[in-house]
Amino acid sequence: MATYAQELADFVCKLQLKDVPEEIRRLARLSTLDSIGVILAGHQTESARIAVNLVRSYGGAPDSTIFGYEDRVPAPAAAFANGVAAHSTELDDHIAHTRSMNHPGVVTFPAAFALAEKVGASGEQLLVSAVAGYEINSRINGAVPPGFFNFQRSFHGTAICGPFGAAATASPLFGLNPDQLANAFGICGSIAAGSFEFHSTGAWTKRFHAGWASQGGITAAELALRGFTGPFTILEGNHGFFMSYAGEGNYDLEALTRNLGKEFEFRFIMYKPFACAGVMHSPLTAALQLRRDYNIQPDQIETVTVKTSETLIRRFAAPRDRKVRPQTSVDGQFSLPYSMAVLLYFGRAFLEEYSEVTMRNPDVLDLSARVHCLSDPDIDRRWPQEEPSEVTVRLKDGSEYTAAVDFAKGSLADPMTEDELIGKFKSLAGMVLRKTATERIVDMVADLENLPDVRELIAVIRNGLANKR
Repeated sequence: MATYAQELADFVCKLQLKDVPEEIRRLARLSTLDSIGVILAGHQTESARIAVNLVRSYGGAPDSTIFGYEDRVPAPAAAFANGVAAHSTELDDHIAHTRSMNHPGVVTFPAAFALAEKVGASGEQLLVSAVAGYEINSRINGAVPPGFFNFQRSFHGTAICGPFGAAATASPLFGLNPDQLANAFGICGSIAAGSFEFHSTGAWTKRFHAGWASQGGITAAELALRGFTGPFTILEGNHGFFMSYAGEGNYDLEALTRNLGKEFEFRFIMYKPFACAGVMHSPLTAALQLRRDYNIQPDQIETVTVKTSETLIRRFAAPRDRKVRPQTSVDGQFSLPYSMAVLLYFGRAFLEEYSEVTMRNPDVLDLSARVHCLSDPDIDRRWPQEEPSEVTVRLKDGSEYTAAVDFAKGSLADPMTEDELIGKFKSLAGMVLRKTATERIVDMVADLENLPDVRELIAVIRNGLANKR
């Protein structure tokens, strides 16, 4: 009887683009474009610069491009650097919270771009590899309750499931057979790592997780291709991944293969309009609605009251002193009071709003201190199947305005439109590339299935730099 790793490997190795519904292909193209923009923008952060300087110091074969740079480095090194960048802005795509708290893009596309460039893969092969990576990563993370790895076990779900997704991504590009990929999955079980403790201190390790998982999945695939073995029972074994990371009784193995090949996890992908934790997007959506509907100006605001789930209060509004006055960009990205403040102050919560300069703005911090977050029992009963929030803004003249939403902007119920995503890409990529390059990338990704060699796309990224680095 086949193990779960073997069943998943068999699915990946047989997957062809003709098996993938057009709607899933469309989402894969959108995620390709979104990921390019997010990686390019992420390379403007100090955390990504450190990763780039590290992999530059290694030397090695010039196989794959570090986005935003002219450099080519070995494929696993490029995947590492681009993976760190992809997760540095908190603008990367993610799975609907009814399924998990998973971010498959940051471990799929860094591996896919690096290997597609190395082997000269077609756009069709890139899309197949992306669908495979999202599917395996998301199914493994989706076998536990939403947020279980992150909030109950203190593992970062994207980090520990990521190597499996990256190995699945590598498989069509390396041409692994099912036994080789099952071995790679077995190896991934010993690569999987990632603590959620970054949340307590504002450290950069969450960003590292994406790069490490991307690199680790490629390493596992290359080892398996050369004959290195891993346990086929890595998922269900007595000492396997789920027993180790979830614990007995906390996972559903049947979810790994339920409707495999018939229903694709890509259908649950959501895209972010705000550069912060996705679970905070619901109250931000309500706040933005208030600001727009009533033309609320920051100097008019007396207090802001946010009603949301107890989980959000514990994780994103406490300890209050640190959340009100974030010390690092990561603190800000995971602070509900601060994110509410910048959105009400600037009318957006994008990149500059989480910069060191903005986090020292006394007016923003004063407004952050006037944001109060309360849990609501009715919201707790509905969350995360729904993500309701209620925001009340009391003005200094005594007037009050309230907005309630059931879902966030960017959710499956209120998704970002294709035009909005293209606009987001142009905004992010425009930080690094000339306008002609961004326009060309949009056109190439829209017709990705017919691109004969992904190197043509990556050449536009590399040659389109506004400033050489």
